[in-house]
Amino acid sequence: MKKIRTSVMLILAGTTTFGMFMWFYSSKQALGTQEFVLLGLVLTVVAFSLYIAYNRYKNEKQGLPADDELSNRIKQKAGAGAFMYSFYMWLLIYFLFRESELEIIVPIGLGIIGMGAVFLVLYLYYSFSGVEDENEN
Repeated sequence: MKKIRTSVMLILAGTTTFGMFMWFYSSKQALGTQEFVLLGLVLTVVAFSLYIAYNRYKNEKQGLPADDELSNRIKQKAGAGAFMYSFYMWLLIYFLFRESELEIIVPIGLGIIGMGAVFLVLYLYYSFSGVEDENEN
């Protein structure tokens, strides 16, 4: 089951990267600042998912569990924090783009990539700083 999840992560990362490059190629225009920022965010999230998939694969080859209790707790805390902070991010996106002439897909795409970036930042923060023990007072 764990190998399937690792393979799915690799397939999704590859599909996302391929789709993004095809989208940029099909536009046949020079990339502007917005596109480079979007490209950087997407590549950062994809690189992070590839890093996680590589670590899972390496642990599976060594006979270790793909996810231990600490990594599960880090993902849980990062996911909960990303969910909470994404509400504020969506409000900010709404206020910035509510009277904009952009198509609706631009703020939605920015919000989705932003949610992934918030999760990435929180995951890295909890990975380096650790997770508090909720059982202690």
